[in-house]
Amino acid sequence: MRFLFLLFVLVAFKSNASHVMGGEITYKCIGGNTYIFELTFYRDCNGSDVTISSEVLRVWNHPTLTSISIPFISREDISPTCSPVSGGPSP
Repeated sequence: MRFLFLLFVLVAFKSNASHVMGGEITYKCIGGNTYIFELTFYRDCNGSDVTISSEVLRVWNHPTLTSISIPFISREDISPTCSPVSGGPSP
């Protein structure tokens, strides 16, 4: 076991993400035991495209509920744009 630990510590591998920039998960109780979950996912438009239609949240401390599937409902481009008047490039 100690050998495996040393192997993983001493042998470093470089990895790079090509599209995920960040995200956040929020939830809102709408009464009783009913919740609305929202996943906001930020990605680099120059990276690879997101081709999945949903994301799965895992639940560890509930006896019968083990996962929640969140479908992707919409996409919105939030790329910043610069006005040519202010000297920035126009996309």
